[in-house]
Amino acid sequence: NHAMLAFATGLLVSSSLMMGHSFFEYLSFGDIGLFQYYQLTGFLNFQPTYFAYYIIFVISFYLYTYFYQESNYSLITVILLFFFLFIVLVFTGGHTALISLVLVLSFFSLKYLLDDRSRNKTGILLITIIMLIATLSIDSIDFLELAKSDYWERAGLWDSAIDANPNPLFGVGTGDYISVLNQYYISHEMNQFANESYNSHNQYLQQYISNGLIGLIS
Repeated sequence: NHAMLAFATGLLVSSSLMMGHSFFEYLSFGDIGLFQYYQLTGFLNFQPTYFAYYIIFVISFYLYTYFYQESNYSLITVILLFFFLFIVLVFTGGHTALISLVLVLSFFSLKYLLDDRSRNKTGILLITIIMLIATLSIDSIDFLELAKSDYWERAGLWDSAIDANPNPLFGVGTGDYISVLNQYYISHEMNQFANESYNSHNQYLQQYISNGLIGLIS
């Protein structure tokens, strides 16, 4: 519990710093996008999706401890904690993270139906239902936009990882794939990908461009 408390405290401090930084940047530039994805987490050099999973881990832990009355915190404190972390989670913009949260919340909803009832468990059920509805609503709002843009963006990255590899058998090496991909992006007018130094966004293709077919098969 002490280790988890330290982790959760660090997560709250990091989240507060990132949200505060984005807020002051917003006052200067008026761009709501400063709260989203890398614009939010880049202040502390976090990867947005990984940071989202840290948040889900903390939410899951305290849902569990409060569900079984092992927490000394009041329900109001738990609600405020979850509300703040949920807002930060949404701003990270990761659809895989939101789907993971749906699975976590569904688990606790089912646990309530199968276990003996208590005040704590009822409180957790209400929290999970609210968060579940909010998560599904937010994800459905972005679904059409994701279908139009995200798939083709990834497809472009996948094609680039295949076409940019000059040595299909051995690849370009784990230390050189970034420069090789960036050169390919620039030569094919994919400047945004080059500016962000995107990788292939696919573990199999990443192995292919870095270590070739031999590495991929291994």
